[in-house]
Amino acid sequence: MNTYLATAIAAAIAGGKEIMSVYNTSFAVEQKEDDSPLTQADKNANEVINGYLKSTEIRKTIPSGLLRLLSTIRRPLKSLISCKLF
Repeated sequence: MNTYLATAIAAAIAGGKEIMSVYNTSFAVEQKEDDSPLTQADKNANEVINGYLKSTEIRKTIPSGLLRLLSTIRRPLKSLISCKLF
């Protein structure tokens, strides 16, 4: 298995565990500047996933503008995927 793929899978699993540990409690929801929701689960998962990515060169190979773009389209993509058109 490709090293990046193995790291991405491990990061996703660890990030998911962080999210579920917060969602099993009562939690606050903040609003980001773009009016999208932000929870402690998001912050925790982001920290864990970034920890995995720092162990690779992937951050150096993906332009920061693309990372920002991916983070802004996450919410619309999530809605689209869950709408059962696919």
